[in-house]
Amino acid sequence: MPDFPAMAGGAALASAKINEILLLGVAGSVSVLGGYFVNPYGRQVGNAFNPAGPGATIPQGNGSNAGVSLATIYGGEIPTGAVGAKIRISGDVYLCEGKGDATIETDFETNPSRYIPIIADPECNGFGRVC
Repeated sequence: MPDFPAMAGGAALASAKINEILLLGVAGSVSVLGGYFVNPYGRQVGNAFNPAGPGATIPQGNGSNAGVSLATIYGGEIPTGAVGAKIRISGDVYLCEGKGDATIETDFETNPSRYIPIIADPECNGFGRVC
């Protein structure tokens, strides 16, 4: 399966460790409108994201908010076999791969603009390995 670089327009960001992805909103808080995890073949695994769940809002990267993980957005453990996620979001987000690394998490919280901006796509944005 090919890896895709981070791009606007719903393209995927290659990552073997989707459990390490953190997100922060670029301008204001961003709503999660829905989504699901996918297996290596692009098929849904697990339940769909609950837009009213605990991670339904991704806070703004303003120097004080902590990044939100895909597991938090999902509202539980990332399903077994998932290698990526397709998520509809209401605005642009910064992406960091470093959950669990206190130094990276602190830097992401303090300086989110140093990290990869993901432009919201009206259809869906891919995170991890998505085909």
